[in-house]
Amino acid sequence: MKKNSTETDRSHMCLARFRSIAYLLFLWVVFLGGLLGTVLYIGTVSDYSGRLIEPGTRHLRQNEADRNGNTILDGISPLDAAWPKARLLSEIHNAAESLKQSISEAPPAGPSQLSRGVAIYFPASEAHQEKELKGLLLSVAIMRVSQPESIKTDLLVFTPPRGFEFAKSLGCVTEKRTSFSDPERCIIVEHVPLSERSGVVDPLLSYKRYLDSILMVAEYKDYSGYDMLIKTDMDTFVTPHFANWTLPAGKIIAVGRGGYSHSNADRRLSHIMKDSFGLIDSGAKNIGSTWYGYSRVVVEASKLSVAAMRWLDRMEFTEYERTHHTTDTWPIWYWPVLTMYGGHVSINQIDPAKVIYNGHDDVEMDYGSASNDPLKPAIKHIHCWHTDDFFSKFAFAKGTYDKMDLTSHSEMKTPSAYSAVVALSAVRLTTQEFATITNDPKRMANNEWKRLTNV
Repeated sequence: MKKNSTETDRSHMCLARFRSIAYLLFLWVVFLGGLLGTVLYIGTVSDYSGRLIEPGTRHLRQNEADRNGNTILDGISPLDAAWPKARLLSEIHNAAESLKQSISEAPPAGPSQLSRGVAIYFPASEAHQEKELKGLLLSVAIMRVSQPESIKTDLLVFTPPRGFEFAKSLGCVTEKRTSFSDPERCIIVEHVPLSERSGVVDPLLSYKRYLDSILMVAEYKDYSGYDMLIKTDMDTFVTPHFANWTLPAGKIIAVGRGGYSHSNADRRLSHIMKDSFGLIDSGAKNIGSTWYGYSRVVVEASKLSVAAMRWLDRMEFTEYERTHHTTDTWPIWYWPVLTMYGGHVSINQIDPAKVIYNGHDDVEMDYGSASNDPLKPAIKHIHCWHTDDFFSKFAFAKGTYDKMDLTSHSEMKTPSAYSAVVALSAVRLTTQEFATITNDPKRMANNEWKRLTNV
């Protein structure tokens, strides 16, 4: 039976009304969803009282603690409050400008009488560090035997007060160099590590890996007694070929070999330098931790490195990347090598024509201690890389080599032989012998420091 026309019209009207109501309900749901999303967004980028938190900072609710353990006040981490994005950028720009000025004021050539300081950080927190310090100090004393009278070199031991006693037992002193006429010495410079400073709020507090080996130079103020500084690590040795090495005219800094470069990391650092910092990328890669250059240039470059590290830590790594870094992220983008990334930024701000890069101009620094290559004149400096091959700093620290007879290595013709003879002789000397012999040029020249057997 067919419906009449009136019934059909009524059905169409009911259907139209239903569709209208459904559409209005849909719009209402969309509105409520948008409102809820806005509230949630404000909650994540504000302190829950309406004040926006700068993008890039991590919001923490009341009674939470930030990653350095600081108490949260009014919903904002003290770290966020003390280091906003504007301050991070300002410190980078100021440091870059100071570095630029130091470069412009660097002399065209070194002075006729050259005073140099080899700067290292001695934490004095583990026994193996004492062995490394003795090895480096002995290598400096060996190098001095070949050094011309126009050059003097001190070892600068930056250390907290707990390291003073051991350093003094080796003959180190606290008197700083004031003129070229002062004798060559091992000089103690007090440096309290960032992690042990009370009341400090700093992004780098959570980064304890090698930070103070560059922070010490960035904060060094008494460098006026030195024409040049070599910033390096403690697990290193200078070779006799460092004795008469000066930078040629037009060069202001030489840098060693790094091991952090990866195409992804290099591209990312380039982007950060140019787009985030407004600085340049001069194309330098794989910059080592060892720098040798005019003192103020080295100090200012270290300051820029630290400023860049703070930005990188806060803005370029997630909390997960900071706290769960594994070999899966190495070497793509790796938080533990933050000091190397900071140095990468600094050295790229220097005109490449003024830099000696590792492997160029007959210069090798950070050369591997396990190498059996000839110890050629280009090798000025040796670094103990992470390896179990001879000579290994890990085996040395564990005492694996303690009873080794070094007679076959006595001529020290390779980096591995040189490292072994210097390091093991250093620990085989009694403390009294060490302090006496290393401060006596004649006894050093007569090789009285050598201890080829553990007798």
